[in-house]
Amino acid sequence: MTIAPTDLPHATVTLIPLGPDGPTKRTLDAMEAENASMKAALEVIQQNAELKAQVAEVGLSFTGRPPTWKELAADVADRREVTVADLIGPSHARWIAWPRQELMAILYAQRKPGGVLRRWSLPQIGNFLGGRDHTTVIKGIRRHEGRVREALADEGPIPRAKRASPDRPTIVCMLPANETCPGCGALAGEPCRDGARRAT
Repeated sequence: MTIAPTDLPHATVTLIPLGPDGPTKRTLDAMEAENASMKAALEVIQQNAELKAQVAEVGLSFTGRPPTWKELAADVADRREVTVADLIGPSHARWIAWPRQELMAILYAQRKPGGVLRRWSLPQIGNFLGGRDHTTVIKGIRRHEGRVREALADEGPIPRAKRASPDRPTIVCMLPANETCPGCGALAGEPCRDGARRAT
């Protein structure tokens, strides 16, 4: 992609006074220096335009700084049609857990400027996502990477978990009366929020 000098927002034209014998040596040196600085500015503008295009391709906004974990979470939530609250929440439903595992992998892959150190540790990622243990984060990253490997081997898209259809049976907690489910906090007979109990 090339940008013409006329596309520069503040391009100025400098009139060079001519002597009786034409431009002086000092004026030619100044013109060459100005030309070099204009070329350098043009290269920076082109690099910024290419960077903005690459960032827009990924779907993030260009702010000139690395994205925060909340911005990455919002991006995953938008692409996977869930909310950030779902990603942070306690649900184990596949249509929420898979995007959460994708977010864990994205957060773990982020690097600090310089590219050597990771931006966030496993315990930090677990804290971002509702106070989960670092081993849960490791397991989530491995599961997401496994789905990606399978999709690449099959040359297909990365699978997406779908929400439960309305005609599926309701999952309820099977507990004695007036007891609270230790998994999701529901009372006996109420719909189970983590989907781990028996169907009726």
